[in-house]
Amino acid sequence: MVEVSHGHAGVALTTIASLVFPLSLIHDSFHRAPLSAVRAHREPQDICKRLQDYGFHGPTMSWPVTGTLMIEPTESEDLPELDRFCESMILVKQEIEDVASGKVEYADSPLHAAPHTMDMLMADDWAKPYR
Repeated sequence: MVEVSHGHAGVALTTIASLVFPLSLIHDSFHRAPLSAVRAHREPQDICKRLQDYGFHGPTMSWPVTGTLMIEPTESEDLPELDRFCESMILVKQEIEDVASGKVEYADSPLHAAPHTMDMLMADDWAKPYR
């Protein structure tokens, strides 16, 4: 977090710094994800459903551009929460890459089964090939 002066200008600068920093974290890892998702024949819904497993409400889909996600963290989110979101996005991106590369079949991936309900997670017989 960047320390700035108090007042409206300070709040605005703090808000901008709080958004730019975490987005820069995921940019290097995730800027190719839309191409990876297309190559893996995955839809934005897969990403949104998987983010639910990490405790995040899915981002806006297909607005303003069809087939995309609009990620707009609010200024009320603190830096640890934004970091947690970035980490989640990076993990989802890796799952997309695993499907795209053929390392994991889509039907056997966490993307396919998401969101994982409490009943699924607490069941005595976990039948998924991942944990």
